[in-house]
Amino acid sequence: SYKVLLLSASEQVVYRNLEDIRQRYQLYVGHETDLTLQLRELERDGIVCRTIYKQVPPKVEYSLTEFGKTLIPIIRQMMNWGTSYAGKIKEARQRSAAAEKLESQG
Repeated sequence: SYKVLLLSASEQVVYRNLEDIRQRYQLYVGHETDLTLQLRELERDGIVCRTIYKQVPPKVEYSLTEFGKTLIPIIRQMMNWGTSYAGKIKEARQRSAAAEKLESQG
């Protein structure tokens, strides 16, 4: 899910289009529809506002609603947790990769 990633920097960021989102986060999105679907779900839930400008080329902006901004403290806590425990996560991934390698050889 891209939702937490999309929301994590949305406090002061307006996404201009899907390409802007991909570049900002250096995302590889297998299907653009996956990202679009998640943005639409956030819009449906009242967390993200989508503004469409009728111009050439077409322009769409995504931003947090006031309701969406209530998630910012929670997302910050999640980011702080991730930063605090990044080393433990890396170690766990390395152990898991080593175990998988042993299983595939055995």
